[in-house]
Amino acid sequence: MELKNYTQKLKQTNSEEITFLVSKIPSSINIKIFTLISILLIMILIGVFSIRYPDSYKGSVTIIADNPSLNLVASYHGPIVILKKDHEIVKKGDVIAYIENESTFDELIELEKTILAFNSEMDYNHYYNTLPKIVHLGEINSSYFTFMNALQQYIFFAENKLYDKQHQLLSDLAQKQEKQLQLQQQRIHILNKNDKLAHNKVKRDSLLKQSLVISQEQYENTEQNYLNSRQYKNATQQDIYKLDQEILSTKSKGNEALILKTEKTEKLASDLYNSYNDLVNKIRSWRRTYLITAPVHGRVQYLSFLKNSQFINHQDPIFAVVPISSKMNGQMLVSDFGMGKIKENQDVLIRLNNFPHEEYGSIKGKVLKVSYVGNLVKTTNGEEKRYLIDLAISSSDNHITLTDGVMGEGEIMTNNKRLYERILERILLSVYR
Repeated sequence: MELKNYTQKLKQTNSEEITFLVSKIPSSINIKIFTLISILLIMILIGVFSIRYPDSYKGSVTIIADNPSLNLVASYHGPIVILKKDHEIVKKGDVIAYIENESTFDELIELEKTILAFNSEMDYNHYYNTLPKIVHLGEINSSYFTFMNALQQYIFFAENKLYDKQHQLLSDLAQKQEKQLQLQQQRIHILNKNDKLAHNKVKRDSLLKQSLVISQEQYENTEQNYLNSRQYKNATQQDIYKLDQEILSTKSKGNEALILKTEKTEKLASDLYNSYNDLVNKIRSWRRTYLITAPVHGRVQYLSFLKNSQFINHQDPIFAVVPISSKMNGQMLVSDFGMGKIKENQDVLIRLNNFPHEEYGSIKGKVLKVSYVGNLVKTTNGEEKRYLIDLAISSSDNHITLTDGVMGEGEIMTNNKRLYERILERILLSVYR
C-alpha cells in the first residue's frame, strides 16, 4: 500500500515538473519544433509514396562476344618465324608467323600471287615469260614444273598451228581438184557433141555403103572412129568419177584435221588446268601446314613467350586474334527460386571479377531472353538446376574493358514497387497468416 502511494506521488511530482518546464518554453520554439516535426512527417510520407524498392536475383555472369577471340595452333612442328608483333592489328588473311621449311617463304608468297592471277583470257606466252625458271619451292617444285611444262606445250601447239596448216593445204588441194573436175566436165560436154557427130556419120556412111557409093573399108574406118570416140568418152567419165572421190577424200581429211586439232587442244587444255589446280592445291596445303594466318580482322595476342627460331610443336596454341569491333553480351545463370519474376527488358547490374565494383563500379544491362528449361550445374553443394538468362549490355564505363570470357556477378531488378506498397504487403501477409 505504501509502495503504491509512493508511485502515485512520484508520477504527480514528475508531471508537475514536465508541465512546469513546458510552460517555461518560449512559444517561438514551440512553433519551430512543430514545424520541424511536420516537415519530417511530410518528407516521410513523400518518401513512402515515391521511393521504389525492387527485388533482386543474383547469379553468375559470363561476358560473351558476338565475334569471340580465336586461338591459333601450329599445324606442323619446327622453328617459328614471327612476322607480327604482340597486340599488332592484322587483317583477315595476314600471315602472323610461319614454320621454317624447305620452301623459301618470300619467293613462294610472290609466286602464289602470280599463279592465282592465271586465267583463260590472258596472253599465255607473256604469262609464261613472267614465271621464274629457277625456284626453291621444296615439296611444291614438282607440281610447279609440271604446270610450266603443260603451259609450254599448250603455247607451242597454239603457235605452231600444225593442224591449221594441214587443213589449209588440204583445202587448197580440194580447190585444185574441183577446178580439174570442172575441166573434165567441160571435156565431157565436147565429147558428147563429137560422139553425136560420129554416130551421125556412121549412119550416113551406112546408107552410102548400101548404095555402093563408098567401099566397105571406108565404112569400117568411119565405124572405128566412132568406137574410139565412145571409148575416149567413157575413159574421161571414169576420170571424173575418180576425181570426185578424191575431192571427197581430201575434204574428209581436212575435216579430220580440224577434229584432231580440237581433240589435241582439249587434251592440252585439260593437262594445263589439271596441273594448275594441282599446283594451287599444293600451295594451299603448304599454307595450311606452315603458315599461321589471321582468320578475322583484329589484334594479335601472344599466348606464350615467343621469339624467332623458337621450336614449336604440332598443335601448340601460339596466338589469339581478338576482333577489334565486337558487340558484347552476357549470359547469366540463376537458380529456379523466384525464376517466374524474371522478365524480358528488366534491368541488370553486373559487377565483374576483373574490375572490383568498389573501385570501378558496375555495368548496366537488360534481360534479353529467358530460358524455359533448366540445366543441372555442378556446384559446391552438388548438382543444382540453373536457368540461362541472355543479357544485353546497355552501357559500361570507359575504364572497364569488356573481353570475351570475363566473369562476374549479375543482379536482376524485379518488382520495382513503392515503399508503401511493400509496407501494406507485409501487413496484409501478417494479417492473413
